[in-house]
Amino acid sequence: MSRILWPAETRSLAWVRDQVRQVAPGLEHWGLDATYRIPTLEDFLGLLRWDPTDQAEYAVDALDCEDFAFQLVATMRWRLGLNSVGWVADNQYRDAMTGFVYPHSYCLCLFTDAPPQVLEPQTDQLWRPGEQGYGMREGLCLL
Repeated sequence: MSRILWPAETRSLAWVRDQVRQVAPGLEHWGLDATYRIPTLEDFLGLLRWDPTDQAEYAVDALDCEDFAFQLVATMRWRLGLNSVGWVADNQYRDAMTGFVYPHSYCLCLFTDAPPQVLEPQTDQLWRPGEQGYGMREGLCLL
């Protein structure tokens, strides 16, 4: 597997912690690196179109929400050298259609030129934190 070091700006762990704290104060944040490579939103959207994670077929307990999120995080880190996408385990996700609350995994993405956004890796849909049930009130963020 080839690795591409995608052009990005660097930010500190303190900057990342501040970004996570602003949008997800209910999550426990585990910082994984001392320095972070952060893309622009436009670059990220192009990379998201290139990434095939959302094309995988969902399978309960075999290839489900945490697997999609882990795959996207790994692809961005390993293939592109971007450690700006974090894995979120949200224990209080609220389904926008049904109102049911249940655990769900997805991604939190950081950008140099836009506020942090939630990414649903099963659909490649970006949301502002707090929209569509992505409240991040209780859980864990590995970023």
